[in-house]
Amino acid sequence: MTTLTLNMTLAGVVDATAPTLSALLAAHVGATGWTAAVDTNEAGGTLFYVVTRNATETPATIQAGASQSVTQTGQQVMSGSGLSPSTGYRVHA
Repeated sequence: MTTLTLNMTLAGVVDATAPTLSALLAAHVGATGWTAAVDTNEAGGTLFYVVTRNATETPATIQAGASQSVTQTGQQVMSGSGLSPSTGYRVHA
């Protein structure tokens, strides 16, 4: 019988738990601009977001929107422009 010994080094640990987003706040800025903030409990990832008139959005639509790096936990601030006055919008992150 032959014995095989295998030595492996694990290069990284897989993050199996998605980050939690909470405390989403959005505000109107000027006639067509907006700003929003959301808290996250994890750093080292990417925050995807989109502003639409729809009550719900698919993950694919959100991911195809804007994005920014999340370098630390806590409040993440997003902003944009191009909105129409007197129109309701929703931030999806």
